[in-house]
Amino acid sequence: MDINYQAILSCLGGIILFLFVIIRKKKDKAILNDCIETDAFLIGNELEHGSHGNEYYHPIIKFQLQDGEWVTVKYTEGYYPAKKLNDPKLRVQYSVLDYKKVIIKDYANQLNIILLTAGLFMVLYGLFLFYKINFA
Repeated sequence: MDINYQAILSCLGGIILFLFVIIRKKKDKAILNDCIETDAFLIGNELEHGSHGNEYYHPIIKFQLQDGEWVTVKYTEGYYPAKKLNDPKLRVQYSVLDYKKVIIKDYANQLNIILLTAGLFMVLYGLFLFYKINFA
């Protein structure tokens, strides 16, 4: 039986992506056990330079707390390119204990779907290569 490192690396890469999404979902769930969902507005993007010269745009969002106070928060996750202002209305979840802990529902779900799809294709490609070499 030949060992195909490309098949093994592809499967491992897919599994790592799956684990990344699972860990990310657990982190979000732990932060927002006491969350409230509300409407928010994307009012801009703040450019931040990473340690390796990378550029990330952090969405600046504004929403109303349960007591009626309006707050503005810089979202912790950065994106490149910047999120567009075509539809500035968003749905967010924020922690009652610390309103700065926010998750933009649409953004988080889109990224998770993309990562899960990429992981699935990597695992399937690795299994295809394994089957092709060992059983064809």
